[in-house]
Amino acid sequence: GDAAGVSISNIAVSYDEEQAVGLIHITGVAASMFQWNEGRLEVDVPQGVSGGEFNPDRARPAWRDIPVATAGPGRFRLTTRVILPDEGRGFTLAGQPQLDAGYGNVRVARQAQIEDGTLVASSDTFFRLGEIAAADLPAARRAARQLEAARLELVPPTDIRWRWELSEDERRRRSEPILAAFAS
Repeated sequence: GDAAGVSISNIAVSYDEEQAVGLIHITGVAASMFQWNEGRLEVDVPQGVSGGEFNPDRARPAWRDIPVATAGPGRFRLTTRVILPDEGRGFTLAGQPQLDAGYGNVRVARQAQIEDGTLVASSDTFFRLGEIAAADLPAARRAARQLEAARLELVPPTDIRWRWELSEDERRRRSEPILAAFAS
């Protein structure tokens, strides 16, 4: 199916009763994640939970001493693979490819690398059931903001060839696998 620039070619669902783990594996093709920002191309590498959504409301005086309940237990894994042009030559990662950080009862572990012309980024988010004491909320908020700021960015080479610089034959040759993926 198609949704917002995405063509899904396969969805597989499995469940391991012994491990109590469900897996949804989605294969497909998506529109380019690259965006033009301040005179250069960039891509924010997805990391699952970022920390930006953690903002417990303690505006009312009656709420200030109440602990914040956290969801859990749970685990969420997001793995992204992006096939890069020109076998990935000149592409780099800016930020922390390896990250182990968290806030409150949430921990995020991320690993990313460019291998064999493909960006492979995987993040695991672990949720522990429990609560955060009111006295610990300022530190948890700071840690959540730090996690939000720990962006990882895929940076393309500055000498990238634009499509209008390619011959018609070269554009067709490069487009064939993309068009075939969207057609499947």
